Amino acid sequence: NSSDSDADDLPDKWEADTGLDPADSAGANGKTGDADGDGANNWTEYISGTKANDPNSVLKIIGLTPEGGGLRIDWKGGEWATQYIQIRQDLGSTVEVWSSIFTNATLPTPITNFTIDAGATNRTLYYRIKAER
Repeated sequence: NSSDSDADDLPDKWEADTGLDPADSAGANGKTGDADGDGANNWTEYISGTKANDPNSVLKIIGLTPEGGGLRIDWKGGEWATQYIQIRQDLGSTVEVWSSIFTNATLPTPITNFTIDAGATNRTLYYRIKAER
């Protein structure tokens, strides 16, 4: 069911499942609200597959550890979004793009995940998580 009674781009079922009012698009219940105060607005929580009513349910990298000749990347996120671990070498570049080194394309996904970037030795790299529904 993809109905959106309050036209805030958040599906009614998701809003109800996460404790938001599907008929109210204002304040904490709206797209830009942050019902659980975790710093991620409700739209970001929806796209990330995290819960708008749980401040511990967030999409973020929780660990970077040298392992097996590479770098282990640990993260947590939601169960119902495809997550991509992406990398780049120069944040200031206008031509370099983020490259995906891992995706968890099978849903639902575990809340905590990890991958090892075998190419991460002896250079500066930047990582991010991209999520989409």
